Amino acid sequence: MAVFLLVLLAAGNVVSADCPQDVQAYKAAVANGEAWAIQMLDASIVFPDGLMYAPGPRLGHFEQCLSAPSAPNYCLVGYQMNAIPRYQRVILRRKETLPAATVQVAACVPSSCDAAGAVEVAAFNLQGVLDRYGGQLKQSFCYIEDQFDGKAIAFVAVSVALISATFLASFTEKIPWLSARHNLIELFRQPPRTSIHCVHGVRCLSIAWVMVGHKFYTQSLVAPPAPSGPEAALPWFTAIGWNAYLSVDTFLLVSAMLSARAIAKFRRLPLVPFYLLRILRLWPALAAVVFFYACASTLVARGPLWAPHVQTEAQFCRDRWWSTLIFLNNYIDVDVNPCLSFSWYLSIDMQLAWLSPLVLFPLLKWQKKGVIWTLVLLSATIITIFTLTMVYNLPWTMSLLAKGDKIVLFWDLVYTNTPLRSQPYLIGLLLGFFIERPFKRISDKIIAVGWAASLGCFFGVVFSVLLDLVGVLADSSVAAAFYSSTHRILWSCSLSWLIFACHKGFGGPINKFLSLKVWVPLSRLTYCVFLTHLSYMTMLAAAHKAESQFTFYDVILGYYGDIALVWLPALLLHLTVEAPMSGLVKILANKLQ
Repeated sequence: MAVFLLVLLAAGNVVSADCPQDVQAYKAAVANGEAWAIQMLDASIVFPDGLMYAPGPRLGHFEQCLSAPSAPNYCLVGYQMNAIPRYQRVILRRKETLPAATVQVAACVPSSCDAAGAVEVAAFNLQGVLDRYGGQLKQSFCYIEDQFDGKAIAFVAVSVALISATFLASFTEKIPWLSARHNLIELFRQPPRTSIHCVHGVRCLSIAWVMVGHKFYTQSLVAPPAPSGPEAALPWFTAIGWNAYLSVDTFLLVSAMLSARAIAKFRRLPLVPFYLLRILRLWPALAAVVFFYACASTLVARGPLWAPHVQTEAQFCRDRWWSTLIFLNNYIDVDVNPCLSFSWYLSIDMQLAWLSPLVLFPLLKWQKKGVIWTLVLLSATIITIFTLTMVYNLPWTMSLLAKGDKIVLFWDLVYTNTPLRSQPYLIGLLLGFFIERPFKRISDKIIAVGWAASLGCFFGVVFSVLLDLVGVLADSSVAAAFYSSTHRILWSCSLSWLIFACHKGFGGPINKFLSLKVWVPLSRLTYCVFLTHLSYMTMLAAAHKAESQFTFYDVILGYYGDIALVWLPALLLHLTVEAPMSGLVKILANKLQ
């Protein structure tokens, strides 16, 4: 969810008794034209422009501030200009008045001051603006450079040990599961003919779509979209970006399908190995990323937005690492920010895996009754989501148009609520359980109808949200309830048909594209890409030192750079953590079987 984390880190932000005196000295030095004070003033914002267009952060000059002879602190201060209400025109038609915008403005302050002292300095710098337009200043945060301390040394030591071990193991055949050379060869090894080849393409396109949505988010950290900007003329592109969360449902369906397919093949479900292997599949790489973020992420770079978006996240990981690693952070202390903002998906995926025997056992023992039971569960989710949307007037989906309290309610009641996110998982269990069953030949007419319905649902689910965006059905609770409760089922059924048709030989050019050999190694890296890409993209945005305006051109240009480079940290994580642990998991699985 795209929100600004305006939290001041407690460590190092102790108010000095010298701050008031230093502020007065700064004001006097500015009045006298002293070079050190003018450099600080020049690095600050004295007249924020374009507030009526887009209330993005006004960054001043980060490096100039920190390089001043007086060694000042770089801070951002919240400025709310009440005299100019914010009008938001969304896409083409919808227009609404929102509370006055709060924009973050840079203030270069004496080193003895923290965020509270920065307010007084900003009031001096912005005196002309405050006198003319009025408004309020609110303390936000200051950048404080982290030191290379014990926890960073521990991370570097462990990383060097892992890299060295995988490299040295490449020179021997005794421990192939640890060898970087062996695991790199395995990465490019083609799967057996009996596997579902189109899944590799589906995974790659899904992670690419995830990155589209997150690029919208990270780009808006530096330059929020302008309600009346040129991008408003491309509502279809907005729909694609805002609906990127559907890729999460794709991953849930694929995960369930592969698990159910393996269980249907062996006709048994040993619970202890099932749970153990699932945990060992996800946990090590996740733990490595949590370790990095808690110990070393803040040392990678620095920038104007480093404190709220990197240092704050690092502090969350130091405080809340355990709730992420036990896959319960979507239910434990939900009012506290979790470690790794995207990890709610992994919690939901793991929790659904824990609950899946409630569906798999009936399917194994009573096939028809198991199907009926699964359909009953799907019906219950539809009724519950529909009712919650009507009662609480929830939005269609994770829409930026929704008011703050409504989007928070939607997040808690629907979006991260495991039972209500089970729709694609339940459909994936049915698909995996029956996909290898023999079936009668399907006529060309039925195949054509199946593809037409599938493609129609794909486009309908993605673009029907425009009815909300452009204001046609923006105020219809019934439309929102219908869409929210059914669109994931329509998406999952369409995706199930695509996978089934491609696997059974009537996928045509779609199957050929999704089954290209180039997808295979990339598909095997998608979990590591998921774990690393948002951190990488957020760090790039947080280190951004120049103001900019949100345009789709910048989003697309930055996206292609991100999607090209993010595979490098993913490959490193795969070769040092994921692949060695997967090798151990295979050895353990063979012994358990």
